[in-house]
Amino acid sequence: MSVDARAAEALNFIKKMIDAGDLGATARVSEVVEDGFEIEIDGGRSELLVGRGGNALDALQFLVGIIVNRKHEGKVRITIDAAGYRRKHKEALEAMALEIAGQVIEHDQEAELDPQPPRDRRIIHNVLKEHPDVYTYSEGEGDRRHVVISPKKD
Repeated sequence: MSVDARAAEALNFIKKMIDAGDLGATARVSEVVEDGFEIEIDGGRSELLVGRGGNALDALQFLVGIIVNRKHEGKVRITIDAAGYRRKHKEALEAMALEIAGQVIEHDQEAELDPQPPRDRRIIHNVLKEHPDVYTYSEGEGDRRHVVISPKKD
């Protein structure tokens, strides 16, 4: 099954869920790439789908992934955003990473961030990967895995 067909199947499921919950929101496929797609949910009471710290949104994304990928060979990456939560969260993480990178440079001392899920660590690594004065790496195991921002030495 093509990525487009899987996106349509996921969108259909999400629309039924929105209707069943009487959320008054709209959903659309906002991006399709070779290995996945993104669905955006906006309007109405779409913020109810986010939950505390994005937990409800993560659960919805996981559930949709199971539904769409269960009966087809190969998995596609599915991202679901509601009320702009993921976009705002990404922007906040990027700003925080750049601010901490500035502190690392100023004090010439590495900084260990709090443990984060893989998606958040990836955002931080990506925003700083081309930075001329710092580099990042992850350390720790499981729920304790975190990003370290370290000054580059000559």
